[in-house]
Amino acid sequence: MSTGDVLGDAVHNVAYTYGVEEPRLIIRTGGQLRRTDEVLIDSVPGSNLSSSGVASHFSEGRAEIVVVVGRDPLDALLVTLHEMAHIIVPPLRDSLGRVRAHTQAFYHVAGEIYAVYEIPMGYSIWRESYNSKSSARIIKQRYAACSSGAA
Repeated sequence: MSTGDVLGDAVHNVAYTYGVEEPRLIIRTGGQLRRTDEVLIDSVPGSNLSSSGVASHFSEGRAEIVVVVGRDPLDALLVTLHEMAHIIVPPLRDSLGRVRAHTQAFYHVAGEIYAVYEIPMGYSIWRESYNSKSSARIIKQRYAACSSGAA
């Protein structure tokens, strides 16, 4: 199964599980341009080990996720799942009008998804640590809840 297939399946399954409309998935890699019904795979020069992504809620009336895939398939999956958590938990505005995307509610969902997809907890905490100091605590709680069946 190709990385694009794995990521597409993950988006489909997470959307179904959480009852959200499946977003359009755009995957950019260091490879050739390839288009399928729901996935656009594009070439980005200089792709490296780490992946990156962005989720938008209103692209032609449908949410969209763009993932630039590096050389590590696990990292690409984590980034895709991270972006799916943004689709499930839209960003909030604080009292000053600033957008807050990496909230406790976001990490609650992200940690649960990472645990279900068996992303190693230490890796997910390391990857998320630049976003929020509280992310580690919340992710650990979700892994514990999922492993005990209390998710």
